[in-house]
Amino acid sequence: MFNFPLLDVTIGLVFIFLLYSLLATTIHEILATMLKFRSRMLKRAIIGGMLSNTSSDSLWTVIRKGINKFFDRFNPPVLQQVEHPSLFQRFMALPVIRNIRAFFQGNRNDLTETGIGHQFFDHPLIKNYGSSRIFPLPSYISTKNFSTVLLDVLKQDFIAKTKDIAISKLPPGATEAQIEAAIQDLQAGTDISKIRELLDFYGACYATTAQTLPVIERDTWQILQMHLTNSVNDLEIFTHKLEGWYDDTMDRVSGWYKRQSQFILLGIGLCLAVMFNVDVIKVAERLSVDKDARAKLVQMAIQSADKYKDDPRVKNLITDKGIQVKDTLTANTLFNEYQAKADSAKKMLDGDVRASNEIIGVGWGDYGIDRFKARVLARHHIFVQNKFWKTHKSLRLDSCLNVAFGVLCREHWIRYNTTVHNVCYVLGKSAHWSKILGFLLLALAVSLGAPFWFDMLNKAIKLRSAGTRQDSSPAPSKQSTARAAQGAGSIKTQNTVD
Repeated sequence: MFNFPLLDVTIGLVFIFLLYSLLATTIHEILATMLKFRSRMLKRAIIGGMLSNTSSDSLWTVIRKGINKFFDRFNPPVLQQVEHPSLFQRFMALPVIRNIRAFFQGNRNDLTETGIGHQFFDHPLIKNYGSSRIFPLPSYISTKNFSTVLLDVLKQDFIAKTKDIAISKLPPGATEAQIEAAIQDLQAGTDISKIRELLDFYGACYATTAQTLPVIERDTWQILQMHLTNSVNDLEIFTHKLEGWYDDTMDRVSGWYKRQSQFILLGIGLCLAVMFNVDVIKVAERLSVDKDARAKLVQMAIQSADKYKDDPRVKNLITDKGIQVKDTLTANTLFNEYQAKADSAKKMLDGDVRASNEIIGVGWGDYGIDRFKARVLARHHIFVQNKFWKTHKSLRLDSCLNVAFGVLCREHWIRYNTTVHNVCYVLGKSAHWSKILGFLLLALAVSLGAPFWFDMLNKAIKLRSAGTRQDSSPAPSKQSTARAAQGAGSIKTQNTVD
């Protein structure tokens, strides 16, 4: 089989990328579940993309509005209903708590608006898709249910505007009896005729005024009118047009969600690279010169190729008709799902990630704490002079040195905090262009996703074990060897008799 050092180094690097991609994917799944990435993306696509006017604001205007909306929450609420608010009410009115609640609720108050998109998400069928009060918005809506709910919202809007539509069809000065008769004629029509009358009413209104009506905005009305015209006033064809419109939008949303996931994985990968000191350049140098480490890592990679073949994290879950597979979380299973993902991440950290890190020798060690303590002790003339104690440290000696270090910090105002020291140590060691480049390489590799690296690992392993070499001759079997020996013995016997 092929066993080139360059191919083994490649397999080792791909295996490292796969491990950290799996870990980053688990963290991303936890964040996507807790922060409702899928449901937010779906809501933004339907309300902001399909069922509303296309925004003409520039990128900086959108950013400015978002910043202003965020800081508006810091304005103190007016507690006029309560003369003496309790401690709990004052706590819930804190700006930080209000921002946290608004973030996790996902602007649920927006559902009270009158737009067709908000009425769509306020429909009972869509509300039932929400798993709990914590997660009120669905992360997946089927094509059939989208068309069903949208048609029902249009019919409800027709019912609310039946009198206005009847008046618009009559000449000025019509009597109440004429209006009532026109209303009855409208109500007796079919569903497609009701939708046609509603859209014609909106069209007449938009022809006379430049303002946007509260329910169906101008862009949405044009799209619905186009689909109704192309369906030749047939309800079944019109429903099929709406479903095709939704499928096309979900195809684009899948791309949006994938790009968003890649940016999030890029950030997670950069954090993991700095946290574990995974410098890809140093790792490649280590694997190129250390034959034992390279062989151990390749062996782990071969075993992991079979270990992770059924793992859902190495499979592409983005579908053609949705941003991702629908969630099955409920209020009772939310914590269990989160706990399972957290346990999976912890198992990876304690298993393959730790084993691979020990092989390639990454990590920050003790963050230079022992060296820092030695410098402080030496500055105050505290040395371990005996060579025996230097090479064979005991727990008693370490405890004595730690006590001396603590006393020096208190008496000489030496500011020392483990967390601050670790952060400063990491920042100081990372402040080099080659180190930053190595971290960025891992972050970019993680952003490609675990399915990509799992496929690459399988291809590299198959290339490594690509069969026997062409110039090698097959080994003789036991039966052919025995027959050859038997034939040689018979020839020898015959010659002896002669």
